[in-house]
Amino acid sequence: MKKNFYTSLPVGICIYALANKKVNQTKLYIYLKSIASGHIKYTKTYYDYSKQWAKDLNCHPKTIKSGIDWLIRNKWITINNKSKSLRIVSYKQICNKYDVPYKSASIYESEYFDNFKAFCVSVAIVYFRNRKKWNDKRSAYNKRKTNASKSRYAFPKNFYPLPVLYLAKCLGVSKTTAHKYKLLAIEHGYIERKKQINTIYYGKEKLRKEELIAYASVLEEETSRRLRKGEIYLKIVDSDLIKSNIILKTKTVYRRKKVNGYKSTIREKEN
Repeated sequence: MKKNFYTSLPVGICIYALANKKVNQTKLYIYLKSIASGHIKYTKTYYDYSKQWAKDLNCHPKTIKSGIDWLIRNKWITINNKSKSLRIVSYKQICNKYDVPYKSASIYESEYFDNFKAFCVSVAIVYFRNRKKWNDKRSAYNKRKTNASKSRYAFPKNFYPLPVLYLAKCLGVSKTTAHKYKLLAIEHGYIERKKQINTIYYGKEKLRKEELIAYASVLEEETSRRLRKGEIYLKIVDSDLIKSNIILKTKTVYRRKKVNGYKSTIREKEN
């Protein structure tokens, strides 16, 4: 396997893998891209390499074989029987096929791929957190008819809330699965979180847990769902604040363009 491998992995690939429970197949696809420049030559059959690939990915050869079958069946890789080679389809083709984001991406760098699922989860979390933040600012602009950039949020620097239910809906998974995803990303250090748990006061007095029913009855439904009994006092729990330790960037493409009658290569960001 190649050492010091890195790739600019589109957000859409990560989202597709999580939403469709195809993380292992996607990991194999990324691995194959890491060991070849688009094509893999084979002698007898491509299955002959399954043991070595399984060793690199720390899995069973049967997992590799079933993964290759899936990738071929879904046209993530194609076979050229005449030249006896596998062609690894580009990221852009995959993203276009499933209509998932291609332009936003993050650098994935790993030698053993053990953290691949955690990385995918983290990329999805950061992408949806950023999208929610942008939508919230736009909503504030529409309501206040003022410049959204002047909006101020009482959150620590670089932190922003991301409800687990919001993440679950974006990925099309259960709330429990979304919560496990978030814990996995935290465990690997890709994101950080701050819990928002505050004791409730009535004037200068703290409300005790025995007053839950009475207090909840005067609240709006959305707020009452966030009420919790502490050991002694009532508390209100808001969504965790999330900080990203990974960076999402816009992919850069190269295009041929005529300048003063001559063709030249120019570097542009995709819009």
